[in-house]
Amino acid sequence: MAGVLPRLLECPAAHGRVFNIGSDRTITIEELANLAIAVTGSKSSITRVRYTDAYAAGFEDLLKRGPDLTRIREAVGFEPTIPLERTLADVAAWVRGGKGPPMEWPAEPVGPESRR
Repeated sequence: MAGVLPRLLECPAAHGRVFNIGSDRTITIEELANLAIAVTGSKSSITRVRYTDAYAAGFEDLLKRGPDLTRIREAVGFEPTIPLERTLADVAAWVRGGKGPPMEWPAEPVGPESRR
């Protein structure tokens, strides 16, 4: 992610615009919770709460997370390279007070076949 920020700053067409930076892998909140538990080795369990109990009337939330990277791809040719599992592991390590993620990521492209 850090590598694309200078490219966006140098791109006049990007100025004043909002960009999704990350992966366009579609994932449900339940899948994300299960993945976080698995990656971190947590002993947490998932408790399901009815939508109407969690949110006020009229509130709308995403049932799936699936960012559209079209704008950033067109602006600077960005392609995601860090798998979600790696990001979760890095964040967990940082939260636990461990060593933060390296400044340079290995070139491990995340292709369409690995987005499921």
